[in-house]
Amino acid sequence: MKIYLYALLLASYSLAACDKQPPFGPRMVNEIVTGEVNGLPFKSEMTVEMGANIIQDLCDKDVIWLNLLWKTPKGKCQSLFLHHLHCMPGNHALTDSSKLHISNGICTMDSVQASLQFKSDLVDDHGTDYYRLVEGPESCLRIIAYNLEKREIRGEFSARFVRIKSARKAAEAEDTLTYTNGKFIFGNIHVQEIITEPR
Repeated sequence: MKIYLYALLLASYSLAACDKQPPFGPRMVNEIVTGEVNGLPFKSEMTVEMGANIIQDLCDKDVIWLNLLWKTPKGKCQSLFLHHLHCMPGNHALTDSSKLHISNGICTMDSVQASLQFKSDLVDDHGTDYYRLVEGPESCLRIIAYNLEKREIRGEFSARFVRIKSARKAAEAEDTLTYTNGKFIFGNIHVQEIITEPR
């Protein structure tokens, strides 16, 4: 009986120790993305290097860019980029236009540039289809919660894209991709180091 009790205590100490272990890498980002693409549901849970990056020397707020990734059933990869948005909870319009944020200044920008790639081969850009966002009410983003201390962000999105450049290797990519009921959670987000120059 004492042996079993000792084994149980040892196992619980091991589990407690695991909870206190540091993150596996400062550049590795956990992400969960769910939703529907052209009416078909998908769910992706991935850990990727630099999948999101918090920047603290742009604007007067934390700015983040996100790379929402998921693999198709045939092993292809779709990558939706949200370029530099304010981390504060609230609604953002998605746009196809390039946006510039101000270094160390007050910025009221409430739209986010979005773009999409469909890759048939993760290491070969020749197998990539490129898409342009269709601006309108069906393309929007909502940040639900942001926690810098936990390095976590949660949000919802919907977007519609049309193909502007086709690669023969990605034959199953469709001309139009419509994302609905999209949700995401990013954890262990990489925080960019701020480099200050001596005066």
